[in-house]
Amino acid sequence: MNKTLLPVFGLALVCAMSLLVSCDRSASQSPDNLADDLDQINEDYAERNRRDLDEKGYIEPDASQANELATELRAAAGDAPPEQAAVLAESAFFAESVAALVQDFADHTNAFINSGGFDPATLGPNADYEARLALLDNLANANTRFTTELDTLLAEHPKRVRSLTSKGVDADVIEGYIEGFESNNAQFDLVREIRRTDADLCRHGRVYLEVLRDTAGHWSLGTLGMIEFDETVPEETADRFIAAAEGIQIAGNEQAELQRSQFGSP
Repeated sequence: MNKTLLPVFGLALVCAMSLLVSCDRSASQSPDNLADDLDQINEDYAERNRRDLDEKGYIEPDASQANELATELRAAAGDAPPEQAAVLAESAFFAESVAALVQDFADHTNAFINSGGFDPATLGPNADYEARLALLDNLANANTRFTTELDTLLAEHPKRVRSLTSKGVDADVIEGYIEGFESNNAQFDLVREIRRTDADLCRHGRVYLEVLRDTAGHWSLGTLGMIEFDETVPEETADRFIAAAEGIQIAGNEQAELQRSQFGSP
């Protein structure tokens, strides 16, 4: 019997993350033009992501925004009075930490995609399925690590800033900063949802690759890139593959919608 699947080769696992570093706009709290500079970095990043969504249908993982924010904050800290400098340095540390998480995730994402990802045209009887599965597992682990360590950063950042009272930073300045920082934290709920879709992609993707591995030599690419199993493949195996492929597509579509809700309109 033959079972036919819609192609899923175009699927990419991506990271959409908008990091908004809080900065009080009063002259007594932030260096001249810093808030505007940070806003411009965020808007440039959002515009680039909107363009990717329109042109590619997905957003590639990218740590550039967090790195740019960290650089801007470090520079501002170097020019600021001591009290401001201490708070700005903590903001820069947070941005640098997020950038490291994004880069780790991006590295594992790109390693999987560059290997061929879920593209059956890059697989076949002689393919190294175990290597491909190992890359997918590395990506799944990076995805989990991202969420766990991000939650730790979000919990620890206010504590680190509050500890600046021991360095003479006024408590009102600290609480004003933290209030602004925490007012932006709802964005990270969306980041967690996007990470959840990546977990779904990895979970379904593992089944997808395992079935192709176990039936290697008994499937082929038919017209329009559809996968066709031959009559030796049990129906339940083909059905398992169909469910996995559909799960990948559903998770990918859900992720794209989440990204559009974050970046889809200027």
